[in-house]
Amino acid sequence: MNAKGDANRSVRMTKQRLYQALITLLQQKSLREITVRELTELAGISRGTFYFHYTDIYALMDQMEAAQLKRLNELMDTLIPSISQEDVPTALVALFTYLTENPDLCAALYGKSWESEFTSSVKRLIAERCWGNFAPTGGTEDQKYMLSFAVNGYVAGDVPDYQMSALLMAIYLRGMTDEETAVLTDVMARSGDMVDLSAIAGIKADKHSTGGVGDKTTLVIAPIVAACGVKIAKMSGRGLGHTGGTIDKMEAVPGTRTSLTQEEFFKQVNEIGISVIGQSGKIAAADKKIYALRDVTATVGCIPLIASSIMSKKLAAGSDAILLDVTMGDGAFMKDLDSALELARQMVAIGTAHGRKVAALITDMDKPLGKNIGNSMEVAESMAVLQGRGPADLTEVCLQLASNMLVLAGKGDMPTCRRLAESVIADGSAFEKCCRMFAAQGGDISVLRDADKFRKAKFSYELTAPADGYIYKNDVEKIGNASVLLGAGRIKKEDSIDFAAGITMHKKLGDHVSAGESICTLYADDEALFAPAEEMYRGGLVIRDEKPVLPPLIYARVTSDGVEKF
Repeated sequence: MNAKGDANRSVRMTKQRLYQALITLLQQKSLREITVRELTELAGISRGTFYFHYTDIYALMDQMEAAQLKRLNELMDTLIPSISQEDVPTALVALFTYLTENPDLCAALYGKSWESEFTSSVKRLIAERCWGNFAPTGGTEDQKYMLSFAVNGYVAGDVPDYQMSALLMAIYLRGMTDEETAVLTDVMARSGDMVDLSAIAGIKADKHSTGGVGDKTTLVIAPIVAACGVKIAKMSGRGLGHTGGTIDKMEAVPGTRTSLTQEEFFKQVNEIGISVIGQSGKIAAADKKIYALRDVTATVGCIPLIASSIMSKKLAAGSDAILLDVTMGDGAFMKDLDSALELARQMVAIGTAHGRKVAALITDMDKPLGKNIGNSMEVAESMAVLQGRGPADLTEVCLQLASNMLVLAGKGDMPTCRRLAESVIADGSAFEKCCRMFAAQGGDISVLRDADKFRKAKFSYELTAPADGYIYKNDVEKIGNASVLLGAGRIKKEDSIDFAAGITMHKKLGDHVSAGESICTLYADDEALFAPAEEMYRGGLVIRDEKPVLPPLIYARVTSDGVEKF
């Protein structure tokens, strides 16, 4: 080796001895307590040699930190090209393995504070180089790292069920701040595909309902809003349990396709102004897996987890304006107004924080909307509303929901948007918009124009009143479960649905009945199903002499500006 090489080697060895000595001393005391004398004595070099390379100990520390950041960058250069959505946690494990393999160095550089200037630089580096598009927006660095690692790790299989269960239980017991909930939502949204709707011209609006018996509002308000000139590019789900799903109702129309390619979906929305399809399994991939775990760990009823579950899918779906229909009552998940308002507030806050126009209505689910429960029967009733001859309660709720969607989309103030919604029903354009959507997706629209063309159930059964009086209580959840027993819904995901099965209600909450008068008609293809369905229905039915106080259709509106109660 030549003289120059020997000199370079000597310099490197001197610096390495100083690095190691400083690391050792930093584990014993703070940097400002370390003297040059004790440093050089421990390193076995002269003070003159030290000052030949450094002005002071702080200069040495700066060089060590710079070398550490350089090494981390080099490590990421090898990791980043291979990082995918599925193996982000694995990449991070590899990254932090490097740090754990150098414990003395880490202890020295990180010190006792995770908020030092150096550690802040490290966190920024990781965020910029490693997380990239996977990183959530907003929140603190610690929140982002912890929740991203947990959620993405669980999706990838690196975080086991028992660890995620512990996190869910902690959230259930202790709750989350608005900031933490927003970060969790963002992480879950980014766990799958993020739909970019920029190829669709204009404002895109979406609506989500927390569900309920007889909730067929999407089939009404989506065509109304589209007929008013706002694009509807909506992804909906299927029903499970007593809550019906929009996609199941749509598939009750023979031939209807609810699975379209992205190209077909975008083309239809651009040309017709509306398309409602089934939610892709790649949207918010974490939600599906985490929800299954919530179901078996009894953490379903946790408002931050509900809010993040719903809003992660809405954010991933890409719409600009989102109206939330938060149902409340016997037939809804939210049983009381305070809980419904808090859920609405959190979801509005999440959407607003992510730059979306968001509002929520608290709607009643102490009685089913309309008269029909069951897939083809609900489609028929929805078409009646679009043709101006539907039940008053369903019509009013749909008009309010549609008006609020139009306000969010910038179509005017509430009175203006209400008039717009009413006008497209009156002139038939909303109904025709609905027919065009179904036709474009392969549906036989003759059943939309004439409900008698729907396949009918083989058998019917009249459920009659046992005495005179008013229907004082009619448990909505039991009504929904009765429809499931008839075949109109699913108990398990893999169950098939009888589109013709269901219930037509002739008398609802607050109505007067006479003994022997029909309260409802049950429909099924198997007469043996009537007995258990009737037992379920009657289990929630109470008839009294006094008339009950009827709940309002709409309880409140929640926006980023606050709560407006009606």
